[in-house]
Amino acid sequence: MDIDKLLWLYKTMVRSRYMEEALLNLYRQGKVPGTLHLSIGQEATEVGVIAAMQKGDLLLATYRSHCPALAIGIHPKYIISEVLGKASGVCGGIGGSMHLSEPQLGLIFTSAIVASQIPVAAGIGYALRYLKRDNVVVVFVGDGGVNNGDFHEGLNFAAILNAPVVVVIVNNQYAISMPVHKSTKVKDLATKAIAYGIEGIIVDGMNPIEVYTKAKEAIEKVRSNKTPILIEAKTYRFLGHYAGDVDQPYRSKEEVEEWKKRDPILYLRNIIKEKGFESKILEIEAEAEKEIADAVEFALNSPYPEESKMFENLW
Repeated sequence: MDIDKLLWLYKTMVRSRYMEEALLNLYRQGKVPGTLHLSIGQEATEVGVIAAMQKGDLLLATYRSHCPALAIGIHPKYIISEVLGKASGVCGGIGGSMHLSEPQLGLIFTSAIVASQIPVAAGIGYALRYLKRDNVVVVFVGDGGVNNGDFHEGLNFAAILNAPVVVVIVNNQYAISMPVHKSTKVKDLATKAIAYGIEGIIVDGMNPIEVYTKAKEAIEKVRSNKTPILIEAKTYRFLGHYAGDVDQPYRSKEEVEEWKKRDPILYLRNIIKEKGFESKILEIEAEAEKEIADAVEFALNSPYPEESKMFENLW
């Protein structure tokens, strides 16, 4: 992989990490209305997959949405503003943390309803094929979502329609507090692809280079063959299910610390450093720190939406 791509992956993961750490701090200050789900630890999966997409490809994601939104091109100040419910947010402060959308950049929506985005992705994929557009739909779902009806119906629908859909299971090992090994009998969730006659791929979701490489191969295969592919990225969230999930009695501190040794940002940092680009690393980190600080200030100083806005875009 060339150094420009490595630096982009590193920069995007660092920007996401800094942004979410800032959001966590704002949450603890009581400035976030509602809840907050963070991707800290699993950035390699979301950034690596999105890096493999082309212009015109579309994305649907889960309620753990900040990192995908940033990776596809939404500026952090608009994401943070949305999380704070401000009028300057990407959805005018109406969507909040779990409902980010920017179709012009390819992010159709993120959904708080587990696995509900899979049938929608199948429909969008069929529409792209019907319109003879050379694009692919990428859709994220958590490991907890693979046991929902929408996952199975949506994946089956995409398969029989030969829709260009790449379903990415972000397997961070826990569905809230339910460990994946207690919710399904199969060792690898990617094997569920067999039931629908499509290919299933397993990737190391803590390795951004592997994620990008395998996701790019899968996306281009789907683009050519118009047949869905299921990817399982084995990753880990370093924090609780949501920002208030502090004690996490469902997993040991030792387990979390073991996974932290595989932090994708530190992994990629070491690789870039070994290639002789340590100065670029420091530059990226300094720029990201300032960008996020400015974004927080922008969001805090932005007004809340007027009450009348809640009645717009309703049908």
